Amino acid sequence: MVEIKSHLREDAIEQLEETMQKFPKFFPDHADKKLYGIIACVHAPENMKNVLRKKGIYLAILHEDVFTLFPFQNFTPKNFKQ
Repeated sequence: MVEIKSHLREDAIEQLEETMQKFPKFFPDHADKKLYGIIACVHAPENMKNVLRKKGIYLAILHEDVFTLFPFQNFTPKNFKQ
């Protein structure tokens, strides 16, 4: 699941987490699959990057039409499957 924003803020993270919780209800055919979150944005402050890393959510940076996963160190993605 990808949430796309121009600037990363705390409410975008909360919105993605809520969407992840609702996903199995709306897409039951995919309920048995792993579910990971990605926030794609143009600008992400350092403190928000740390929040994503701790929550296990991937970060993708968009720059000049290029989508690049941010290389977190000590990162373990969270499987949001319930």
